[in-house]
Amino acid sequence: MKRHPIRILLLVALVAGAAFAVNAALRGKRLFHTAKDWRQEIRYLVETGETIGEAPAADVFESGYLEAMFGGDPELLTQLRSVISKGLAEDPTLNMGEVAAMIITYRKNSEGRVYDVVAHVIGGFPLGIRKPGFHRDGFFDSQIDKNLWNTGNSLLAFFGRDIALFADESVANKQQNILESILSGDILPLVDMIRESPIYYTAVFPDPRRIFPQQLRPHIQALVVKGFLAPYEGSYDITFLTPKPESASYLLSMVYDMKLAAQLGLQGRFEGILLNRGWGEYAPVWWAYEMSKNLSNVTLEKQANIVHMHLDFARVMVNATLKSVERMGRDMSQMRSSLDEKLDPRLADARLRSEKPTHYWGDSHRWGPDWPIAEPNTNGTSSVTSEGEPFETPAVSPTE
Repeated sequence: MKRHPIRILLLVALVAGAAFAVNAALRGKRLFHTAKDWRQEIRYLVETGETIGEAPAADVFESGYLEAMFGGDPELLTQLRSVISKGLAEDPTLNMGEVAAMIITYRKNSEGRVYDVVAHVIGGFPLGIRKPGFHRDGFFDSQIDKNLWNTGNSLLAFFGRDIALFADESVANKQQNILESILSGDILPLVDMIRESPIYYTAVFPDPRRIFPQQLRPHIQALVVKGFLAPYEGSYDITFLTPKPESASYLLSMVYDMKLAAQLGLQGRFEGILLNRGWGEYAPVWWAYEMSKNLSNVTLEKQANIVHMHLDFARVMVNATLKSVERMGRDMSQMRSSLDEKLDPRLADARLRSEKPTHYWGDSHRWGPDWPIAEPNTNGTSSVTSEGEPFETPAVSPTE
């Protein structure tokens, strides 16, 4: 009896293709339901005012926990322990609160030595400070689908109502001024700081499971975000800690699917693609193209019970990051004024008023990918955007 190798190969290919299609359909269905549940969880947290989840401050400030999170950099760990110890000595009641996030910023000199260590601890402390939020018509209202988050409320509200700052006295005032300028929508002091030397950061979320949908909660124990921001480069490192290797495998699969879905969304809905015209290539929406391009460069890996994501990026993504910080800061200023009975909201409106359309950005803002950090061979005032519009006469762009 003769064999028919071609038919056999076709049959194998057909079976493999069918299996691939079924697997893709199941993963797509899983991603859809996860995204739907995630949306519902976010809306629930916004409407109820609850946080992403908090751990006892006494545990987070404990020496062993700090070593577990920051032990990879002994010099940073030593200085961090020092500033936190001084802060707790000045106000021991902080140990009685709860921590949702701890964001450490620092700098390095030419020899790689750490300096200007500042710990921003966000959570609930016995200070009686209101929860911060973003202006309802601001950043998130335009960037996030209204069905997902139609109030445009603040991501910071998830973290807690209070922000405690731990730093040496020599840098505390400077850091406070930088923070206040960011929260009022002025990023130029931050830009000047990173031009002087890069800003390094580490953000630790000791119990972030409340922000994740039910399908992922059992698989996530903690979240750590690291990176740095410089004028012409930066990086993001995101690490998920899971209870067991099986959870890490499941989470890795979910993160990969989400990354792919985000790329397709940026390229489709937001036109984050390059189009070829007679005069050359251009991106209809520069920030969507930049984010899509960078998402494709994200590396994913699993080691035991850890899932790690890493991205190195260049100047244009630095500008996209800074512009997001600027927009959210202006939203924050608007919301703070509406929550503070002592401040007439009209004063905040006057402070935020600008010559930009609808006052959405400050007067210093420039459209396109070359602000606030211009190319090395330009002065930042005559560059052109990816839409071909000069900075001095920008077209009104809702996506900006």
